[in-house]
Amino acid sequence: MKPNRLPIYTSKKQIITAIRSERQKLEGTLHRLSEDQLTLPNVEGNWSVKDVLAHISFWEKRMVQWINEATQNLIPEIPASWDDVHRLNNQNYQNNRDTPLLVILEEFKQSFTKVIEVVDEISKEDLIKPERYSWRKGNPLWNLVAENTWRHYREHNETINNKFPESE
Repeated sequence: MKPNRLPIYTSKKQIITAIRSERQKLEGTLHRLSEDQLTLPNVEGNWSVKDVLAHISFWEKRMVQWINEATQNLIPEIPASWDDVHRLNNQNYQNNRDTPLLVILEEFKQSFTKVIEVVDEISKEDLIKPERYSWRKGNPLWNLVAENTWRHYREHNETINNKFPESE
């Protein structure tokens, strides 16, 4: 095994456990923050924690849509470049920056529920087999799930924790 190689997931249980584990860590961080901290700008770039949560929900919803399309034998329109990702992130920020915190928190909760539902419903073969979807070019669908869930949660949780260490 190469030193920097990511783990290979071979069951839905492993995948759901990874999603739930990192989400729980992120929610633990959120739970200790005040409303002022959640809405303070410049936590991540010019984004507040609230904006980060809207961002996470945005990508969770897109991932759910992509999985639903894939299971209907459609080819999802996944951003082709980092420029596309940055453009979508900026659009989402502009669309949500004035949305009240409570609305964003509810969407954050709902999008996670949808994530768990879609991962639970998809077949193991559809999720695990690298050759299942030719448009994935040998990359199993679980990697798409990882990038839009547990890896995404971990990335943003680290940033939030750096801005608001537990000792505060």
